[in-house]
Parts: sequence; structure tokens; C-alpha cells
Amino acid sequence: MNFSLSDQEVYCFIGILILSGYAPLPRRRMYWESNEDTHNILVVKSMRRNRFEEISRYFHVADNTALPENDKMAKVRPLIDMLNAKFLQYAPIEKQISIDESMVPYYGRHGCKQHIKGKPIRFGFKMWIAATRLGYCLYADPYQGRSERTETGLGRHVINKLITKVQEEFPNTDFSVYCDNFFTGLPLASDLKEKHVFLTGTVRSNRIENCPLKDAKVFLSTNYNVSSPATSTASSARRKRQANVEIANTISLIGKKLENPDVDVR
Repeated sequence: MNFSLSDQEVYCFIGILILSGYAPLPRRRMYWESNEDTHNILVVKSMRRNRFEEISRYFHVADNTALPENDKMAKVRPLIDMLNAKFLQYAPIEKQISIDESMVPYYGRHGCKQHIKGKPIRFGFKMWIAATRLGYCLYADPYQGRSERTETGLGRHVINKLITKVQEEFPNTDFSVYCDNFFTGLPLASDLKEKHVFLTGTVRSNRIENCPLKDAKVFLSTNYNVSSPATSTASSARRKRQANVEIANTISLIGKKLENPDVDVR
């Protein structure tokens, strides 16, 4: 057995893993088969099948003898940190950032594996994603379960953490964050205001304590309802559609489309 590994082999190994994400097959060995419908010439020329499986069996990105006890993703943390650094290094300059969750499929055993009903990928790792208006991933952070919960609430904690990471790379950019009602709240809007970051997002009706809206029954006779406290730049609004939707915002973006990070990641 050959335990030596060259830089070129590492590049080829990771390249095959990336390729298997956008050109998936039922079994990874099928890339090396001679059948015309599964044979992948790029994979075959890059690395032999047995060598790929050998590297896969023993490949590590962290020292197992010095893993932090409070990090459930410690074995892949160096890889995650490296990817996030590269995401930010080559990121296009965009002021609009969408933050949401994405699922990475996984069917093995792990303490961070989630089961979320209604998702195209029900089993796997949940990732908090900050993405640009066109869908470019700026920063990804794996959810580690209940241990992540803080006094400020999980959604508020996630937004503050991700936007802080992005601001470290782009300190002089005025960002606008867009998110759903899992994250949005007026305390979060205040947090982001201190960071000179704007916020727009749907919000649950019990999170607009300082921006009260009309009763839903009264609202039926109107098309739009806005409330804003005199001492704040934040506002809440309700739009009349098939269902009432409350929106909290410190800025509005008209006529622009934002890609939602809440998609499958393979």
C-alpha cells in the first residue's frame, strides 16, 4: 500500500469529488466503467479507480489527535475554513446578500445530520449560506445542533456571524441583507444598523413589537399597511395577497431578483 501522496493527486482527487457533484451517478465506480452512458473520460485520465478509492479511505484534512472537543465538524473544519477563505477572496463585489439554509445530502451516521421534512434533500447536513444576488456563495457554516443556540436566538446569531465574516473581507461596503422569517426581527435590524448593514425580510407577527400593524381583518379593506417607530429607521409592512405577509426592512430593493441559497447542494 502506497501512503505517499503528491500535490497533483490531491488536486485530482478533489476535482473528481467536485465533478461528482454536478455530474452525479448512482455509484462513484461507474465513472470508470466502459459503458458509453457512464464512462467519464476526464475522471479516467485523471486517476485510476483503485488509487482514488485508496485515497478516499485514508484521506484526512485534520489531525485526529488534536481535535477540538466543542466542534462536531472538527475533522473537516480546515477544509471548510479554506473554502470560505477562497469564496471571499474571489467573490464579486455585490452589496445585496441573501442568507438562508441549504442541505448537503448525507445518509451516514453523524451527530450533525438533520432530517427536514418538505425539502428536496431531507437527510444531510444543514449549512447556513450567505450568497450574492446572483447566487455566488460568500460564506458557508455548518449547523451543529442545539449547542449553537445562544441568548440572542439562533437566527439572529447566524446572521450576525455571517455578515461579520463578509465584512472582514469587504470592510468599506454597505451591504443589504435579505432573509426569511426564521431570521428576521427588529433586534436583528438594530444589530445590523450598528454594522452599517441594511435588512429586508419577512417577519413573524410576534416579532414586530415596536412596529404594530393593523389587525388582519381591518387590513382586508386596504392593499398595504406600513408602521415605523419615530425613533428608528426600521419599518414593518403587510402586503395584501392570498395570504398576509409581514415584512421588516431598513431598505427596499425594487425590480431586482435575488437568488435564494435555500437550494440543494451536492
